[in-house]
Amino acid sequence: MVSKRFAKKLMAGSLAAVMLMTSASILPAASDENVVKAAVKGDEASEGLTAVDKLVVTSPDGKIKVQIWNDADGAYYYSTYLNDCVVIQCSPFGLETGDYDYRSGYDLDESSVKVVDGKYDYDLIQGPVNHVKKDYKELDFTLTQGDTRMTMNFRVDNEGVAYRYQFDADSTRDDEAISITNEDSNFILPDSSTLWTIDRSATYEASTYTERTMSQVKSANATYSTPILANTGADADNAWVLL
Repeated sequence: MVSKRFAKKLMAGSLAAVMLMTSASILPAASDENVVKAAVKGDEASEGLTAVDKLVVTSPDGKIKVQIWNDADGAYYYSTYLNDCVVIQCSPFGLETGDYDYRSGYDLDESSVKVVDGKYDYDLIQGPVNHVKKDYKELDFTLTQGDTRMTMNFRVDNEGVAYRYQFDADSTRDDEAISITNEDSNFILPDSSTLWTIDRSATYEASTYTERTMSQVKSANATYSTPILANTGADADNAWVLL
């Protein structure tokens, strides 16, 4: 249960997909806006969806991109790309509370859309480096459903993508409490992908990683824990993904 004063900044959940470099040659981002970019390669699984033109953001080096989509029911999806190859297909996102399903029925607040530049600049207590200093771009937008407002933040740097929710169940009140019962944050990898996963773990600590194809994952009807390492295969330029 979360009180309203915290709900406005509620980070109900986030997904980070770190996309590593492929073995293929990588072209520098075009500086001339008149240069025609390569067409998207791979299946976006976007049938029945519409790309929202203004809801797109690219990494500072131009190699990683996030595109937002919606459908006729007001549900929203995201897809990600590395060098114009599909890495994560159109995947839905949304929340459920104890009272309502907030995974569809949204309208976009056009005035809320913005892309901002930012910089990570902080020390690490432990890790491969002592200090992190790198640029990112962030797409912010708000989806509305009556008095409910859900603000999404999609952040992209030169190594990966992350997103979070800021959820306000009733923007007319300051005293309500909400209970998030389900976070419907999805990631759908191309069918050509190979995954290395661990079985379900309450602690997310690594045990034995098992190699599985996407067809094996889909047919297993099982639950796997993160972290998950994946290679998207030849259909998606052999990108490496850490989830």
